[in-house]
Amino acid sequence: MKAPEPVKSKPDPAPAPVIPKAPDPVPVVKQPDPGPVQKGPTRDSEPAEEIKPEIPDELKHGDFKSFVRVKVEIDEEGKPKPILRTSSGNAEIDKRVLNALRK
Repeated sequence: MKAPEPVKSKPDPAPAPVIPKAPDPVPVVKQPDPGPVQKGPTRDSEPAEEIKPEIPDELKHGDFKSFVRVKVEIDEEGKPKPILRTSSGNAEIDKRVLNALRK
């Protein structure tokens, strides 16, 4: 008869390596498109002529803001196309300002 083989103990497994947590990703902020690049010298624009809207007396003391904000696009033929961005709060005043800008 053969003697039983001694039981071999298994070595303790090595502890799992500790992997450091990766830092949270930094959000990517998309920069706005700067638009077309100017070529050559530039200068501030100046109006060739200033035309003020005619405001009747009954509208001068109304309940509205004293300003409007507009965007003016110039078409291929050089004609201005004003677009109202911020209203004065009075449709008649807004209309008169846009008409003056079209001139």
